[in-house]
Amino acid sequence: MSLLSKEKALIENDYFQVWEIVEMLSKGGFNLWEEVGEFLGHHNFDTELTLYCRDSFHRMHEVRNDYAPIRNLIHGLHVAWLEGEESIQKIKIDIIGYYWAKHEIFNFKPIMDLGIIEKPQTQVVTLQSVQESRPDKYKFFLYKQPLFSIDECACIISDYDPLEIQKYPHNDIDEIAPDYSRAYSFISSAIEANKLNVFNYKVDADGFREYLASENIIIAGFNDQIAEPLYTKPTQARAEFEKINANLELDLAIEKNKVKKLNEEIDHLKAHIAELESKKMQFLQKENATNDQEINLTNSDLLLISVLLRMLQNEIRVKGNKSQSKILLRIEDEHRSIKGLSKSRTEKVLANANSLYKALINNQMK
Repeated sequence: MSLLSKEKALIENDYFQVWEIVEMLSKGGFNLWEEVGEFLGHHNFDTELTLYCRDSFHRMHEVRNDYAPIRNLIHGLHVAWLEGEESIQKIKIDIIGYYWAKHEIFNFKPIMDLGIIEKPQTQVVTLQSVQESRPDKYKFFLYKQPLFSIDECACIISDYDPLEIQKYPHNDIDEIAPDYSRAYSFISSAIEANKLNVFNYKVDADGFREYLASENIIIAGFNDQIAEPLYTKPTQARAEFEKINANLELDLAIEKNKVKKLNEEIDHLKAHIAELESKKMQFLQKENATNDQEINLTNSDLLLISVLLRMLQNEIRVKGNKSQSKILLRIEDEHRSIKGLSKSRTEKVLANANSLYKALINNQMK
C-alpha cells in the first residue's frame, strides 16, 4: 500500500480522466476519433464542464480561464484521420493529467443520454447532516497554507471542509451548502475587482486575511489576530488624522494670507515706482526744455542778431567757427560775464531769428 493510496483512491472516486471519457465515446473504435472530436466540440465540453488538473504530487487543481487543453484535444481528434493513428498517442499524453468531476458528468445531459455511463443512485444530503458530521481538524493544516484556491477561500468563510464540498453534486451545491455558494460568489467578485492578490489561480493567504478583516469578517483562529489592531481603535486613528488635517489646513490658510499681503505690497511698490519714474521724466524734460517765455526778444532784436551773425560768419575764416551756434558759444567762453547761452536756448534763439531773416530776404527778393 503506497503512502498516497488514500489520496489516489479519492481522485479515482470523485473524478473521470478526460481521456477515460474519450475512450468511452469511442467505444473501442466503433466511433471514429473524428466523430468523438465533433461530439465534444458540438456540446461545448471545453466550457460547459469544469476542468481539473492533477499535479505530480497527486493534488487536484481547478483550471480556470484556460480552455486550450480541451480545445486542443477536440482539434487533434477531429484531424486524426489526416495525421494518422500515431497522432492519437500524442493526444493522449497531452491530456492524461486532466480530469472532469464525476458529479458534473453525471449531471451533463448530452453524455448521460448516450447511456455509456451509469449514474449512481442520488444521495440525499441535508445541510444539517453535513455540518454536524464534519470534523474541524482539517483547519489546522488549511489555515497554515500560504496560498488558497477559491474553493478553499469559500470553505474558510463558510466553515466547510474543502474535501467534503468536493463530494456534493455541483448542480445542487446551492441547496446543499448555500453558505458556501454565497462565499464562493463573494470571493470571485473580490478577485474580479482586484481586491485580492492572485498568483497562478491561487489567493495569497496574508492578503486574504487582511481583506476579510477589512470587510469586518473575523474568523476565529484564522484572522482574529489582525482584527484588533485594524478595528479596535478606528475612532482614535480617525481623530488623529482629522487633527493633522486641521493643522495642515490652518498652516495653508496662514501662508495664503501672507502671500496675499506680499502681493498687495508688491503692487503698492510698483505703483510708487511708476509715480517716481513719471516725476523723474517730467523733471528731466522740464530741465532740458527751453520755455518759449524765456525768449522775450522782439522781432527786430531777433533780426538784428541774425544779420549780425551772418555778417560775422562771412568775416570769420576759421572753419570751426562758421556755425552760428558755435560762434555764440565761443563768445560765452571768451567772455565770462555772458551767461545763459546754453545749447538748447542758443538753438531756439537762432531758429526764431533765422526764420524771421529768411522771411525778410524773401520779401526783398519779391
